[in-house]
Amino acid sequence: MRKMNLEVGQAKVEIISDITPEERKINLKNIYGTINQIAENQRLAGNNVDDWFYSKKELDDLKKNNSRNLIY
Repeated sequence: MRKMNLEVGQAKVEIISDITPEERKINLKNIYGTINQIAENQRLAGNNVDDWFYSKKELDDLKKNNSRNLIY
C-alpha cells in the first residue's frame, strides 16, 4: 500500500493506492491514449483541439518547475 500527501491550495489530500508503479504507468498510458483518440476524432470532425494539450514550451516549463500538475 502506498500513501502520498498533496497540498492543493489550502486543501490537504492523502492518496492511498494499492497498485504498483508499473500498473499506474500502464493506466496513465491508457488514459492518455484515450484522450488522444478523442482529440483525433474531434480534429477529423473539423474542431480545433490545440488548446487541449500543453505546448512543448509549457511542458518544459512544468518539468523545470517540478510541478505536481505534470504526471509523466
